Order: sequence, then structure tokens, then C-alpha cells
Amino acid sequence: MLNHNELELREHLAATASGRLSLQEFREWFGPVAWEAESAHQPTDTDLIDEVELLLAEFDNGDWSELELADAFDALSRTYRVPPRQPRPGVQAGSLSATVGRARGAAITGPLVLVGTPREAGFA
Repeated sequence: MLNHNELELREHLAATASGRLSLQEFREWFGPVAWEAESAHQPTDTDLIDEVELLLAEFDNGDWSELELADAFDALSRTYRVPPRQPRPGVQAGSLSATVGRARGAAITGPLVLVGTPREAGFA
């Protein structure tokens, strides 16, 4: 389940991607939020924070243009990772498989990544 901090971070990522918030304003907001989440050892928050910190470091290194960073922030604001549930004792775990498109019969196997709004992903 998404917590308030993660939703707020996603909102700030989307606002920065759309230009409603400057990159400087985002950094000023993000620094204390990242520090607090990491010191509290909240794994859901820190996974997303780590991804944002990596993007910012790559941007600072010249690996991303500002437009590419905005695109990455936009995608990150809409991508939700759902950790697999721990199997109950005596239940064998298997891989997750989902069929994509009836005509092609393609399948995705492995960790599930949902893209969309929290409501579309079933979190709200």
C-alpha cells in the first residue's frame, strides 16, 4: 500500500516533469524528505528515493538532458512496483505470469510493474 510520503513524492515528481515546479524547487523540497525517509528506514520510500537520487546524480553528471530528466520523472511518478507476497507456510511460491493481448499470446513473467495512477493500480 502506498503511504502519504510516497504519494507526495510522486506528486512532486509529476509537478516537476510538467514544469509546474522548477528543478531547484524540487531539490529544495526533496533533500529533507529523502533524509527523513532514509533515516526512518522505510523500504517503500527509500526504493523510490534511491531511484530519484540516481536520476539526479546522472543528470548532474551530464548523462541526462533536462527534458530527459523530466520524462524520467514523469514515468517514475506513474510507475508502481508491487512486491511479491510472502508465501504462507506449506505453500509453494511460483512466478507471476500475465497474458498481454489475446492475438499475440505474449506473456510477462517476473516482478510486476504497474503503470498508471494509484487508483488504476488499485492503491487508492
